[in-house]
Amino acid sequence: MDTYTFDVKVIVDSNSVPVFNYYAPGSDKPLTSEERVVTITGPSIIFYKLIETEFSPAGLKFVGAGFKTPFDGVIENVYVSDNGDTLVLEDLCVDTGTSNFQLLLKTTENNLTLMSPDPQVINKKK
Repeated sequence: MDTYTFDVKVIVDSNSVPVFNYYAPGSDKPLTSEERVVTITGPSIIFYKLIETEFSPAGLKFVGAGFKTPFDGVIENVYVSDNGDTLVLEDLCVDTGTSNFQLLLKTTENNLTLMSPDPQVINKKK
C-alpha cells in the first residue's frame, strides 16, 4: 500500500481569516496547489499531519473531512487520531475519478468548524 504525507499549518491572518499551507514532511517551503493533488494508481493511505505554529488558533484539532461528492467511491474511509493531530484518508483505488474535499478542524477558541481549501485526490487505473 502506498502512503502520502502532508504537513498542514494553519494560521490566522490579520483579517482573522484562517490560512492553510501544506508542506512535504520536514520542508519549510509550502507546496503549490498542483503539488497538493494526490494521484493514486493503487491502494493508498494519505496522512495530513497538523503542525502548530505560534500563529495557529488555540487547541486546533482535526475533526474529519467533508466531501463534495461523498458517494463517488474515491475515498473509502476517513480516520482522525485520538489527539486530533492527524487525519487519515484510505483510498483502495477501486473506482476512477476525482474527489474534492475539505479538511475540517475545531479550536478551543470557539465552537465553530474551520474548513480548508480543497485538497484533491485523483484515482487512475494503472
